[in-house]
Amino acid sequence: MNKINSIVDSAAKKIFNALDKQQSIIRTTPLYGVSKSFFVSSLIKTNNQIVVLLPDIKSVDEFSVELNILGLSDYILSINEFKAESLQEKLTEIINRKKFILISTYELLLNEFPTKDKIDQKTTRVQIGGELSYSEIIEYLNLLNYQKDKFVEAPVNIRSAAL
Repeated sequence: MNKINSIVDSAAKKIFNALDKQQSIIRTTPLYGVSKSFFVSSLIKTNNQIVVLLPDIKSVDEFSVELNILGLSDYILSINEFKAESLQEKLTEIINRKKFILISTYELLLNEFPTKDKIDQKTTRVQIGGELSYSEIIEYLNLLNYQKDKFVEAPVNIRSAAL
């Protein structure tokens, strides 16, 4: 695997050098099979944000597995559901990360996304020592249709309201 990594790293360096020299044409052969995963593993060493768009959900899932095997699980963000609530959740996750590999289908390009300022404006942050009072938190949770229970069996992920 080290030999393959060095070959991919070498190819990636050639592409980066061509980009640095601002060459107008860069020729490369299409990447097939796991060569895409090795190339992305090389790219993440020098780039903080990588977006990979694939033709279908099956390809997204397979690509995620390949990157996990290469030890990149901490960087992977996969979008395979395009509902507003799910997209907002992923956008919040993207905003909070400095380094990531976003993997999705081409369908992602058909969605309209809010600006970072709008997300920040519509997101309520709850933290220890924060400025929200108990009554404000209860009011916020009521707006999100959360129900009050006396006994909680398991933790639940609290999601931001949809934009």
